[in-house]
Amino acid sequence: MARNERIQPATRLIPQGRVRAGIERLLAASVERDCDIAVMEVANGLYQRETAALVADPWFRDRISGLVFACGDAVAGSAGWWNWPAKGSGPMR
Repeated sequence: MARNERIQPATRLIPQGRVRAGIERLLAASVERDCDIAVMEVANGLYQRETAALVADPWFRDRISGLVFACGDAVAGSAGWWNWPAKGSGPMR
């Protein structure tokens, strides 16, 4: 990252390519430090355009080996399950 590059606290309005590059940098740094497991939070809700695009992206699904899908209540959980952005590949399959 360039010294003058501003760190974004969220992915809102960030191009998908930049989000991917950030994930790749974080995972590469984990490998360099001999980490066996990397835990990454993907938050902000499935209805946020950038989050929905990320979890629907086959590239992202190929990069992860597991997923915890968490919600505040049963209604949110049900809505998330039935509206999962990667249609046909629910979060726990």
